[in-house]
Amino acid sequence: NIYKEIDDLEREDQLSTYLVNLRDRFGPVPDEVDELMNAIRLRWKGKLLGMEKIVLKGGVLKSYFISNPESAFYRSP
Repeated sequence: NIYKEIDDLEREDQLSTYLVNLRDRFGPVPDEVDELMNAIRLRWKGKLLGMEKIVLKGGVLKSYFISNPESAFYRSP
């Protein structure tokens, strides 16, 4: 359920509120939770730049632009 709740977040204020609630519920969070939140932020930035997918594997970060050439992204300024 926690991953689903995180996946539904769309803005920084929602993420901040979620973290406050998470700390209230469970106490201090491990560094891995902060890294997960940074991954969510990276996904948001990638989406704004027209990236469909971002993958970090073997120390290499790859991003993939939207694959649908009919996407509104390709018609935007």
